[in-house]
Amino acid sequence: MYPEKVDVYLKKVLNALNEDLVFQKDLFIEYGIEDFKLLLESLEYELTIESLENFNISKDPLLSITQIERCLNTAIAQYYINNLKEKGLVESVFSDGQIKYRVTEKN
Repeated sequence: MYPEKVDVYLKKVLNALNEDLVFQKDLFIEYGIEDFKLLLESLEYELTIESLENFNISKDPLLSITQIERCLNTAIAQYYINNLKEKGLVESVFSDGQIKYRVTEKN
């Protein structure tokens, strides 16, 4: 599916991150992240995009610490947005070629 170099790299990174984040699961729960599997899926998606972008530019999928932090921040933000959408507190709207979020009437 992905170039072999990207696939091998992603497996190593995701395995290491998964082990590290599992140890910090209590911290995430403290901040309202209850569905840890959903967060990890979102993080995997973000890391894959960044890694593929790096590979397309330089033929090296290696991510910098800054890129990994950005992926984690994006995954957490997306988790919270999805949670708010499920509760009916925000809704997504496609406008000007972008997905935007707005507060619903429910508030």
